[in-house]
Amino acid sequence: MADRKAQRTMRDIKEQFRLDRHREFLRAALDIVNADGLPSLTMPGLAEAVDCGIGTLYEHFRSKDALIEAVFRRRLDPI
Repeated sequence: MADRKAQRTMRDIKEQFRLDRHREFLRAALDIVNADGLPSLTMPGLAEAVDCGIGTLYEHFRSKDALIEAVFRRRLDPI
């Protein structure tokens, strides 16, 4: 029983970390767009801005288009 509770807690912690990281990517992407315009938003540039590997970024967004869509959705409906 205790192991099961601990597993749920670890899953919850991992999911919260994933959601926090996703929000961080969206905030940073929006900052880039606000500062320099949409053409300046690149996947490698965003990965560098948030200090992560580009593979991590692609785990959250399958393409730049998906990232842009998420940024604009966030802009219309804040997280």
